[in-house]
Amino acid sequence: MSQVPQTGEVHELFARALAEPVERRAAFLDRVCSGRPDLRGRIEHLLRLTEDEDGFLDRAAINSDSTNAASENVYAAGRTIGAYRLLRPLGRGGMAEVWLAERREGGFQQQAALKLIPNARGSIGQRFVGEREILAGLAHPGIARLYDGGIETDGAAYMVMEYVEGEHLIAYANAHRLPLTERLILFLQICDAVAYAQTHLVVHRDLKPSNILVTADGQAKLLDFGIAKLLDAEPAEDTTRTLYLSPKYAAPEQLTSGTIGTATDVYALGVILFELLTDRLPWSDDAAPMAAAVKRLLDTPLPPPSKLATERSPVPARALRGDLDAIAGKALRRETDERYPDARALADDVRRHLDHRPVQARAGARVYVARRFMRRNWLPLSTAAVLFVAMAAATVAVAWQASKARAQAQRAEAVQSFMVDLFKTNSSQQKNPVKARQTTARELLDIGAKRIENSLEDAPEAKLELLRVMRDLYVDFSLKDEAFALAQEVVSLSRRIDGPESYELVADLMKVSTSSIGSKWMKLAGPALGEAKSILDKIGDFDSNTRANVLYKMAQYYQYSDVLKSYSYSSEAVGILAKLPESGDLCSALFFNGLAAGTIRRLSEAVSLLRRSIDMSGRVNGNDDGSLAIGYYELARAESKNMQHEAALSSARKSLSLSILAEGEGGIRVVRGQLMVAQVLSAAEQAKEALDIAGYAKDKMLGMDDSIGVNSKAFAFESYGRAMLAAGSYDAALAACESAVDVINRGNLPENARISPSRCVISALLELGRFDLADDLIEKLLPINGVASGGMSIQSHDSRARIALDSGRIDAARSILSQSSSEYQDPIPASVWGLRRDLMAAEIELRAEKFGPASKNAADVGNRARASEIAPYVRSVISDSELIEGLARLRSGDPATARPILEHALATRVDLYLPKSPKIAEVQLALAECEMAQGKRGEAAKLVEQAAAIETQYSSLSPRYVEPLKRLRRELVAKR
Repeated sequence: MSQVPQTGEVHELFARALAEPVERRAAFLDRVCSGRPDLRGRIEHLLRLTEDEDGFLDRAAINSDSTNAASENVYAAGRTIGAYRLLRPLGRGGMAEVWLAERREGGFQQQAALKLIPNARGSIGQRFVGEREILAGLAHPGIARLYDGGIETDGAAYMVMEYVEGEHLIAYANAHRLPLTERLILFLQICDAVAYAQTHLVVHRDLKPSNILVTADGQAKLLDFGIAKLLDAEPAEDTTRTLYLSPKYAAPEQLTSGTIGTATDVYALGVILFELLTDRLPWSDDAAPMAAAVKRLLDTPLPPPSKLATERSPVPARALRGDLDAIAGKALRRETDERYPDARALADDVRRHLDHRPVQARAGARVYVARRFMRRNWLPLSTAAVLFVAMAAATVAVAWQASKARAQAQRAEAVQSFMVDLFKTNSSQQKNPVKARQTTARELLDIGAKRIENSLEDAPEAKLELLRVMRDLYVDFSLKDEAFALAQEVVSLSRRIDGPESYELVADLMKVSTSSIGSKWMKLAGPALGEAKSILDKIGDFDSNTRANVLYKMAQYYQYSDVLKSYSYSSEAVGILAKLPESGDLCSALFFNGLAAGTIRRLSEAVSLLRRSIDMSGRVNGNDDGSLAIGYYELARAESKNMQHEAALSSARKSLSLSILAEGEGGIRVVRGQLMVAQVLSAAEQAKEALDIAGYAKDKMLGMDDSIGVNSKAFAFESYGRAMLAAGSYDAALAACESAVDVINRGNLPENARISPSRCVISALLELGRFDLADDLIEKLLPINGVASGGMSIQSHDSRARIALDSGRIDAARSILSQSSSEYQDPIPASVWGLRRDLMAAEIELRAEKFGPASKNAADVGNRARASEIAPYVRSVISDSELIEGLARLRSGDPATARPILEHALATRVDLYLPKSPKIAEVQLALAECEMAQGKRGEAAKLVEQAAAIETQYSSLSPRYVEPLKRLRRELVAKR
């Protein structure tokens, strides 16, 4: 019995056949399709669609009539085609007409572009239908979507596609004066769309900026997957069947009748990248004939973008030299095997450049790799020397200022004497003058702190000033224990010298907070800040900058124990400072107020506050790259939580670039920036890309010394764990997130620092079926969640509903889920929470064997998700809804309609998750059940074994994965 070809198998073999030279394809098919004529027939059908030099939809038709005759439309406005009414013509090419059309039914209204080919009977109609089937599989935010299609009774074939309004790519980039990073991010959108098409076996072959529109919200759309000629109203000059492409963007193999493949698209993307960066083509921008274009490609070496960049170019030449020259050069190589193999590889290299990692285009260049290493590591090597100078300058300056301010010669003399004696002591201890000069700032500071304990007893005011300087330097060194000890000594001395109700004492009490927050002494910050606030109350200060700063510090303190108080105090600080002239203090208060707002789920407010802080920082702090980097870092986090994924990725990349400028490529902020990029990608359901970045950054972080702090190491583990969780690799996710929690516990950090990684632990435990451990952890987190997050209970209810459902307690699951309510105050996150809640309700109905409601409710969730503005970022919800709907249809006795729904769910999960994810096995088992229902025991057995191969890799799994596998195996044995 001939084996029925599976869609995935056909696609894989077609891709391999496409990579073979034409003359070797028959032998390849003989080998891989032996005894399977159906499989060979399907692959050969797809190959025939790609063998012509021009695609069917992109080709001018053979027409003996004049071009004037061809310019008249066959149809008229008002005509109904399928469910659409023609409104006005958009253009035509060859025998095809393109119309703006509208669909109205049941209160639903939709405008679309409708392409018509009159009299498309016979082979023309077959080719049209074949092309439409390929396009129907393309569902990507960067590709104009195919909505509908068919053949009318009069023989006219039509396709209905998304109507896109926007500006052409280059015009958009120039009109909006996009800087380099934004241009590259826009280019990545295009690469991702082309890569998606290539993974679905579609090679574009005519990419060019005029076929790419950018919408008002910055989304790039490819129009050329069946709609490129919609906007080309000019008739073709040559109506014979010739190469219908743009020579300026054509690859050498297109102009010399070579083999067309995915690298052909890479070449066109290289030209587009060149033009996007320089506003010029790599060659003279003239309308060269085809022969001249061929000669140009074969004989003329292409210059790097930096060579053609001028003062009027959108990106300066210096920003193009190096990585971007190399990337463009690799994409534009004449030989296909020397280019990037496909659009995904090109996009990955651009992302490496944005993430400041070595790019593949320059692999093997030892000088390049060494230079990148030195740039990453020069700053830590020189920090000690810089801080040594800073300490000496600061202490002398403070001594001078103190002497001038108090006009006490004795005090100035005491400070000077102490400093001279300190340096003399160092010199005497080091007989070698070179070693004396090499004494680090930290060593000199420790010497000074020890000596001052028993010095300057006869000049207490000078001693106080020097203690303050040393305290602040220890803070700058992030040496919390030493800073806190001096801060306590300063407060004791300040209370005696400056008085118990002085502004000086208030400032010193705030420094106790600064030196203790994030350390084991943190609990002592609260009483110090409380005393500072009481002093201001006593002296009647309710609206000064000092009071605002005390409130700001109190907000910082309570972020670890009571976020509602933190939000309240930071809001009060903003209120005071907003009445004063713009300042760095207001920037800081806005920033922290934004952090607190994000924690209590006021996400839109958080984004607004953080953006205000960043905007103001440029005005009051100048080009402080470090501060801006932190601002964009937290803005990315807030935007990601608010489901503003494109904006979040842009902010994360800006933070990363600014961190490079602030501290070099080897700095801790840079690695944290890379980890934030990974977290944003994970949240946007781009887990495979997130894994590459998170793994690289985690290894780099863990290779640093302990001075980076436990928070950073925990963040590295958590970011990697989140990426693994999003990719469906649950054992690895659990191990990484448990490591994050362990690092936090050993570092004596506040309890609420465990919340975020612990949530990831819970999610992984639920997938692995370790319900007792998950429930215990939920119980432990409840009191921390309640205080730290303003009473958050979303995960506790939803997780316990999942435990009950997967344990077979259907009524309990329904009861727990009914108690869950959204705590999001922003519409998009609230809607996503609603989708997931309603999806679980549909799953409960499925388990209760109420197949009608289950199917209806799951389909409704899927439709709402697809129609939402964030559809590309909730593909997991869509695939889950399809699984539930498909199973409900199957178990109600309708396997025929269930099958395509389940196949689409599987295709989506294969794209979203790693190959070893039980998420993939779950749908394979559902399809196996479908095959069994249709009597296809052999196909069912193959799917069961594929799922088993995945599930056996895990230490344990939830019953919702394991039980279907056991049941189907029993059924297969019973039917032998």
